[in-house]
Amino acid sequence: QVEGAGVNVEMYDKSALYGTKSLKDFSAELIRGEAALVRDAKGDLQRVVDVVMLIIVHPATGDILVQTEYEKKDGSKALLNRLPGAKCRPDENQFLSARRILRRQLDMDENDANILHPARLIEEERPTDAYPGLKTVYRKRLIRAALVLEPTPTIAPEAPTN
Repeated sequence: QVEGAGVNVEMYDKSALYGTKSLKDFSAELIRGEAALVRDAKGDLQRVVDVVMLIIVHPATGDILVQTEYEKKDGSKALLNRLPGAKCRPDENQFLSARRILRRQLDMDENDANILHPARLIEEERPTDAYPGLKTVYRKRLIRAALVLEPTPTIAPEAPTN
């Protein structure tokens, strides 16, 4: 299907040379349901990826959480400067994906943030170096969440002694 759509799959087989994903990686992404191949209105093949991005707001200050970097397996750090987010899996709706992002990416308890409804959908079409020859459509769902602030502990007054 990909070759018939005019995509040069040889570039995928030389992923180290071109900085692309390998056909094996591309296939695995499709099998996991993290992306889909669909035809657009003109009949051209395109890769579609559903992404969930969290806008986590501190209720008192209005500050928004931004992931600045992450630590790779080898201990080095990679610069991000983005909202926390992930691809939506086929067994999840957007809100379950948001909870997974809280747990796995941010190492937060799900109850430390109130997910607010509704989500905002933004579609962005752009080529990506990882998949040459394929147009990619990103369906980004922006979900707002408010941090749950712990109440200030109070000291109970001492009971009178008799």
